[in-house]
This record gives sequence, structure tokens and C-alpha cells, in this order.
Amino acid sequence: MNSELLAQLDRLKVQGLAAPDVTTLEISLARHQLAKQYQVLNEEVDSVYQVRDITFQFEGEDVITRLYYPTKEDLQTNTMIIYLHGGGWSFGDYQTHDGISRSFAHLSNIPVATVSYALAPEKKFPYQHRQITYVIEQLIQILQQQNSGTPPQLIFLGDSAGANLALSIWQNYLSTQLQAYFAGMVLFYGVYTPGMQTHSWQTIGDGRYGLSSTAMQWYWSAFLETSEQINQASPILANLNNLPPIWLMVGDLDPLIDDTTQLAHQLQVAKVKHACHILSGYPHGFLRFCNQLPAIRDVIMQAGKNAQQMLKGTFI
Repeated sequence: MNSELLAQLDRLKVQGLAAPDVTTLEISLARHQLAKQYQVLNEEVDSVYQVRDITFQFEGEDVITRLYYPTKEDLQTNTMIIYLHGGGWSFGDYQTHDGISRSFAHLSNIPVATVSYALAPEKKFPYQHRQITYVIEQLIQILQQQNSGTPPQLIFLGDSAGANLALSIWQNYLSTQLQAYFAGMVLFYGVYTPGMQTHSWQTIGDGRYGLSSTAMQWYWSAFLETSEQINQASPILANLNNLPPIWLMVGDLDPLIDDTTQLAHQLQVAKVKHACHILSGYPHGFLRFCNQLPAIRDVIMQAGKNAQQMLKGTFI
């Protein structure tokens, strides 16, 4: 493991802020512990020109979406990153992932909309897909209204469970009209395949680098109404044709690395423009250290440059 990351993990452990064991800790306590960890990680965050919260109503419940504008000029832009955060579909919100959202807005120079979608197990698959689709429709209307009807240009950004949601929503829930607004996707260490049958799960899924197969099984069980839904929730089994350009990133110590490499292979077969990058010495969930590690900031800058190329139509 990267020595600088290891030092950060040790620091959190000394402070009693190690990642909670979701398989044994009551979920409200696990969420509280994770929020405390992010609070420390977000003590020094990137500055942006403006941060604004919008609350949408979906089926009687509030959905908070936090907007990050890097510069004053961006207040009138028609481009935006739609960020779906990770957390096993069960953890995280616009507050925990504020640091990551700010870093992407600041380093990519593209406004970011972070959707604080409903969490499992309180809400099960595919509630999140329907809810996020509704939010996207509302954001598109807002962007069109402030730009005299000019069609917006969007980038889907997701990490872990958020990457799963981004790809699956584009495949199965967005109309052809809505799909056309997306210039590309930037996906970090996503959950793309069903179950944990890949070689990487078998070799490093014991939790030595954080994420374990036991925890992943808990996440799946919390997210799905029935075990039979796992194929429906696995993007690699859905239609991969006609996807927009996709930029993939995963660490080589992540049990989900084979999910990413298998998806990249399938994208190649489907002739989808894509790039796949593997970060040496990093496990699952490294984006949360975006405020502490220069290497992670470099990765975000790289992702931002590729997002800009997607928006300009010059990716690959």
C-alpha cells in the first residue's frame, strides 16, 4: 500500500476513526462513525466561488442536491458534473462527500451537482434509480431555463456504488433524449459485476486492504429487495452499446479491480470510447483522501481533463 495513504489510515485509527464494520455495527452508529471520519478528512477543503443547495421533492421525500460553482462565470454555464457518491448504497450524503465534490469542481473547473440520494436499507433497489433520474430531469430544466433553452452538457461522475448507479441509470432509466445530454462518464472503482466471483475478490477480498467480501455481501443485501435482483443491478449485464465515452479508474489493491477491467474489455467489444487506468498501491475508496494526498489530487485533475475533453468532443 502507498506509504502516504497508510500513514493517513493509521492517523484515523489512532483517533478512533477507522472505517466502521458494517456487518456488526448498528447502521445508525456506523453512519455516525463514518460521518465523523469524513468530518476530519474535510477539515481543509478546496474553495469554490459558490455552494448552493436545492431541495427537490420526490414521492413526498426531500432530495437535497448541492451545487458547486468553481467561478462566478460558471453560474450561467450549461455544463455540469452529476456526482453520485459511494458508500455501498447505504452510507454518505452531500455533507460527507463535500470535500470530494469541491475537489472535482475546483480541479476540473466544471460545476458539480452532488445528489444526496436515498439510502438503503430504508429504500431498496430500484428506488434510487428512479429518484436520481427525476433529479436529473429537474436539473436539466434548471440549466435550460438559465441558458435560454440551450441544451446542457453533462458528465456522470460516480465512485463505488455511485459508479454502479451512474452506469445503470444511464442504461436503464434515462430516455434517449436524456441520454443525449451526457457527454461522458467518469467512474471510480465501481461495482459492475454480480456477486463476488471474480479473481480479485477471491484473492484480496478478505479485508486486508479495507473492503471485504463479507462487507460487500452486506451492502448487496441491504440494497436489494431479493437476491434475484442482483443481475438487474449489475451494469455489465445490461446493454453496453451506444454508451458515451467512459473514463475508468481503480486501485490495484481493490477487490473490485476485476469489475473495472472486465467492464473495460466489454466496452472495447462494444466499441465504446473508453480509457482504463489502474492506480498502483491504492485500495478501494481512495478519493476520500483528496484533501490529504497530492497523488489523489493528481488523479482528480486527470479525471477533470478527460471530462473537459468529453465536453469538447475530443476524448480519445
